[in-house]
Amino acid sequence: MQRHSQQAPNSTKTGISALRTMDDLLKPSEWEKLTDADRAQSSAPFPALSVSTTRAEALLRASSPAPLQDWIAACTSRNFQPYVAAGVASWLATAPEMAHLYVGGSASLGTPQLVASVARKNVANWPMPSSYCYAPDPSAFAQPLLLVLPLGTADAFAQGL
Repeated sequence: MQRHSQQAPNSTKTGISALRTMDDLLKPSEWEKLTDADRAQSSAPFPALSVSTTRAEALLRASSPAPLQDWIAACTSRNFQPYVAAGVASWLATAPEMAHLYVGGSASLGTPQLVASVARKNVANWPMPSSYCYAPDPSAFAQPLLLVLPLGTADAFAQGL
């Protein structure tokens, strides 16, 4: 893959630099000039979009389907928003159970989708929450006993009593 030999003042050794002006953003793409092997190499770090969307707006909604959120997170977390991904993961690892997480950001930057994906992956490793039910203590009916039951079973158990 060809790279420009002229490097910007803050460029890395690979010749890639940050966009600093509108002209940098409007430079014509060289994608069409690349060989198939170079295209494959350039796009390899990014996952293929497996969810079909009829409109691009679906990509920008925070309430988009989980596979779409995961795709956006995979594309943005590594290069564009690594600090957001690392911060959310770190916060989830150390936060108390009753804490709430709020991360603001423009939906067009992928931040809500990134946060949802990182949170979903981290919370999947947490233990399943429990349901609670008060029942009479068999040894002292005047005293309630707090029972810890599997999630979603407390109402049926209480009705059965």
